Amino acid sequence: MRSLNTRRTIFNAIPRPSVSAYLILYIGMTDMVKEREWIWVDGELESNRNWSPGEGTNGDCAIIIWPREGFYDLGCNQNYRAICEKSIF
Repeated sequence: MRSLNTRRTIFNAIPRPSVSAYLILYIGMTDMVKEREWIWVDGELESNRNWSPGEGTNGDCAIIIWPREGFYDLGCNQNYRAICEKSIF
């Protein structure tokens, strides 16, 4: 989920209720341990800084909203789908 091309590939593969519907996904990044220090679930610090303007300062979990660009943050208790990375080799 770190690159725009990866996000585009994934979003194009996930069915949506309609073509115009937004698709919101948790992406496995949080700042729950230390505020504004965003960490991926694999422990790597977020260095991309691909936040949408005004985002990355309020919530504890990161999401993406397709087809918008950038990351957004919100509370972790919302009921949205999640996406994860899995190594197959």
